[in-house]
Amino acid sequence: MPWLVEPTGATNYYAHRKQYWDDFRSGRQPIFAKGVRFEYVENDGSREWRELQARAREGSVYSKERIL
Repeated sequence: MPWLVEPTGATNYYAHRKQYWDDFRSGRQPIFAKGVRFEYVENDGSREWRELQARAREGSVYSKERIL
């Protein structure tokens, strides 16, 4: 599961990278702000990972703090 980490520490979680582009096209996200990076959340088998993945399948998940 990819996530986008903002320089402020806010994090967006996505089930797939296309969701980032959907956020960009809708105006919710800039294409990239200085310091933004994509990271990958490995499936660790936890309930938290499964719940986050399920939420991300419905649409991108934004959090001011890291969830995982």
